Amino acid sequence: MAQRSAAAKSTDRFERKREAILDAATRILNEATKGDGLVPLLLTNQAVADDLRALISNLRRHGVLFYRDSAAKLAPPPPQNTPAPRRTRSNR
Repeated sequence: MAQRSAAAKSTDRFERKREAILDAATRILNEATKGDGLVPLLLTNQAVADDLRALISNLRRHGVLFYRDSAAKLAPPPPQNTPAPRRTRSNR
């Protein structure tokens, strides 16, 4: 009977710790997705996350002292306005 009581106490302690861990994890995830600050912003705003990736990539490539925004060079050039083809008499 003493062994059963010790096992029950151990199970109860384990269950309380498990509940506390789950509650803490739930609070952390809620704060990370709904709170104010950098982590929620990075998780919910793709443009900010992309800008941070580009910044880190440029810092790794060029360093702090010689920083350049080489991400702008990697982007495709904007389309240029090309005149529409002229209509000739044979196209009519």
